[in-house]
Amino acid sequence: MVRPATFRGAADALTDATLYGPFDGQVLDVTTNEPIQGATVVAVWSYDQGDGFIGPAGSHTESSETDAAGRYRIGRPRRHPSGERLRLVSFRLFVYKRGYAAYRSDTQRDGAPRTDFVARHNQVDLHKWESADSHADHLLYLAPPRELASLTQWERNRANAELYRRAGGQAELPEAARPGAARPSRDAVARSVQPENLDASELLTPAEIVLRTGQPVDFDVGTLTDLPRSPSYHGVHLRAVDHDESFDVSVRAWRDPPDGFDSVVATFNATLPGVALSDDVTNETWVADLETVRAVAFVDRPRRVAVLITCGLAQCVDISTTLILAKLAHDNLVRIGVDSDGDAAPVREPGPEDAVDQADPRDPAVPAGGEPTDSDGPSAAHHEAATGTAPAPDPAPAANDPTASTSGEPPSPGTPDPTASAAGDTPSPPGSSATPPSDTPAPPSDTEPATPSPPSTTRPSEPEPR
Repeated sequence: MVRPATFRGAADALTDATLYGPFDGQVLDVTTNEPIQGATVVAVWSYDQGDGFIGPAGSHTESSETDAAGRYRIGRPRRHPSGERLRLVSFRLFVYKRGYAAYRSDTQRDGAPRTDFVARHNQVDLHKWESADSHADHLLYLAPPRELASLTQWERNRANAELYRRAGGQAELPEAARPGAARPSRDAVARSVQPENLDASELLTPAEIVLRTGQPVDFDVGTLTDLPRSPSYHGVHLRAVDHDESFDVSVRAWRDPPDGFDSVVATFNATLPGVALSDDVTNETWVADLETVRAVAFVDRPRRVAVLITCGLAQCVDISTTLILAKLAHDNLVRIGVDSDGDAAPVREPGPEDAVDQADPRDPAVPAGGEPTDSDGPSAAHHEAATGTAPAPDPAPAANDPTASTSGEPPSPGTPDPTASAAGDTPSPPGSSATPPSDTPAPPSDTEPATPSPPSTTRPSEPEPR
């Protein structure tokens, strides 16, 4: 059973409207009337059930992204009500693009019902985010579904900082942060407000890989073990189910590495020896067609991010396919908190908003989601006045070779063979440092670093005890 639709079928035609859909339209910048590419569109169908005692019966979601013309299309839901007790009762469409205020098909930001939504040839006008806009109010309006949670997670602290300021900075602080309390150690402060780890799993999703490579395989998505995951690094292993490692794909991403990008470039040059720079993705791109894998790496310095894609020979039948995946990952950088205009989300230093967020569960809960602004709440000076200590630096990950294999197998000890499938002794990985930085230059080493071997698609094994 399906309830009648509350919207029209089309704006300028007599078209039947149904909650089933399909739905299509175009997303435009309301100021320039230009199409917006890469906006995330999520459709949510809701169900209820019962006779007399009626209750919710779950929901079904489908998501898509706008193309270069700003167009989207959402098909019919795969879940169909059966019997008289289960009913499809509502449909809502969400459109989200960082840098713009979000869109909902059922209501406007001022709370008024939306009356201009249509199923076919719908026009979505997005307003650019303004500095006077409120993150907290925007998140309450958006109430993002699960598919938007990862895209809107970054804004939570900014919304909490707004709520902190609205309370006049008088929100209850944890015991260690109150005036007159004993000075906490620097390590204690760092542990209490540890920045979130980077999540690169959305740069390339399994569905996007299958669509580009044409290989109908399923993937188990896990984390590579070559480097510890941190706020500045994440390695993702997409392991092909019921296939050998030649169908595997790996994605390694660095965002704002503490030691800068020189170490990232050094690793790319050492791991992909003899590869000349190209401009296939950015003006710093490495493209390597090797014996066991195909690899594309790029550095985007304005956006402060670097990515290495390695793909098995059976999954990527030619280097052009690997390039397609790399360009898609570059287009998807916004998913890991990197703005298209180069404003990467930096690893934040601890601030009072973190203390409020963790200390007082009575504070108003704000759902994960929202829109950008450059005001990040109370300053570091405010934090030092409240805690008596300066923010702690980001921890540096341990040194290993992040490009040793597609599967994340730890490097083998011993002298490396440039033709082997796994690397041995390797240069220090990007974002890692064995000793803290010093103003005094280190003396030159008598031992030249060994050149690591090309990436491999060897399956992961149990790490040896260290």
